[in-house]
Amino acid sequence: NWFNSSREPFDDPLVRRAMWHAIDTKTIVKDLYGVTGEVMSSPIPSEVFGSSEMETYEYDPELAKELLAEAGYPDGFSTSMMWSNGGGPQILQLAETMMSYWSEIGVDVEPIQLERAEWIEKLVALDWDMDLQTNSVITGDGDYTLGRLYISEANRTGYKNEELDELLIAAKETTDQEERQKLYDQANKIIWEEAVGIFPLQLNQIAAIRSHVEGFKPSPSDDPEFRHVSINR
Repeated sequence: NWFNSSREPFDDPLVRRAMWHAIDTKTIVKDLYGVTGEVMSSPIPSEVFGSSEMETYEYDPELAKELLAEAGYPDGFSTSMMWSNGGGPQILQLAETMMSYWSEIGVDVEPIQLERAEWIEKLVALDWDMDLQTNSVITGDGDYTLGRLYISEANRTGYKNEELDELLIAAKETTDQEERQKLYDQANKIIWEEAVGIFPLQLNQIAAIRSHVEGFKPSPSDDPEFRHVSINR
């Protein structure tokens, strides 16, 4: 779930953090996804290169209300959230659940479900308050998501941060994987602590494998890899 940081009230990180503290991600994952999902601890999935282990936002509606009051919204506010048809597994149920949690802290969210073409048009034009979608890192490398979507020039969420830009550019320009990981650790920390979006869960791949198949591991790109697979007769 992205916030449009170029629009009030989501231009204030206090509001964005409040929205995250208002939802119980552990319960959402358990009730809606079971073994097919797990709580995220980074802006990109844990199996993707460049992921970092972050401290999850605790479900604390009272803290959320305090943050809203500090930001100047003691009585909450009204906003909207859009998503596309077929935008992800159980996306409607996820949207409804999140909106229910937000209503408990005085935030009234108008649901906007769109056909994909109209959703893309609004997404690119930043014509939205909040956007709910899935995001696959199809290359298995953090640059595909972090360097492509969170750099200021892309302007995908309205969030702009020169320090973040420098980190993402440096990670793109070096081939030293150890150095790249250090840069992504810093970049992830900024995205996470600034609550550029809410990253509630990562979806697990479900695969059926015969007992004589060895070496198969799910790929972070969602495309199966068979380089290390063998048949044990």
